[in-house]
Amino acid sequence: MTDNVLISSAIDISSLPRLPLDKRGQLPLCSAVYFALNEANEPLYIGKAVQLGRRWTSHHRLSQLQKMQNISIAWMEVPRNQLDELEGVYIKMFNPPLNRSPYPSDGPKRMSIYINPRDAIVINWLEKATEDGTSESEAILKLIRKSEKNEPSPVEQALRERIAFLERLLRIGVG
Repeated sequence: MTDNVLISSAIDISSLPRLPLDKRGQLPLCSAVYFALNEANEPLYIGKAVQLGRRWTSHHRLSQLQKMQNISIAWMEVPRNQLDELEGVYIKMFNPPLNRSPYPSDGPKRMSIYINPRDAIVINWLEKATEDGTSESEAILKLIRKSEKNEPSPVEQALRERIAFLERLLRIGVG
C-alpha cells in the first residue's frame, strides 16, 4: 500500500475540484482518480485517467450518465504510478453502482455464439488430423497456418455453416 496521504477513510469528496458533466471539455489534462457524482455527492462511478480531459471526450459511461440529472465529475490529481492502486482503494471504499454493472451498448445488437471446444466437429477434426501421429498441438498449429493463408479449415468451414444456419433461422423468425 502506498504511503500517500490521499488514502484515507475520511476523504471529503465535496472538497475536490469538480465540473458539471456537460462542462467536461474543461477538465484538466492531468493524471487523476475521478468520481462521477450524483447531486447528493454519492459516487456513481470511479475511474482513473492519465489525462483526465481526454478520458472524458468519449467515456464508456458517458451516455449512461447523461441520462441522469445533476451529474458532476470530481477529481483528485494523482501521480501516474499511483493511479491503479488509488482507483482500487476508492472503488473498494465507496462501492459505486456503475463500477459493478456491465457496460451499456449504444451500438448495434450482436449475436454471440459459444462453440464448445469439445464439440463433435472439433473432436472429429482432431482425430483425423492426428491419425498419422501428429500431436494435437501440431495439428492446431497447422490449422492456424492454414487460416493465415486464408484457406478455410474443415473446422472453420463447419462453424461458418452453423452460423449461416443460425442466421437463416433468425431471418425467418425461428428461435
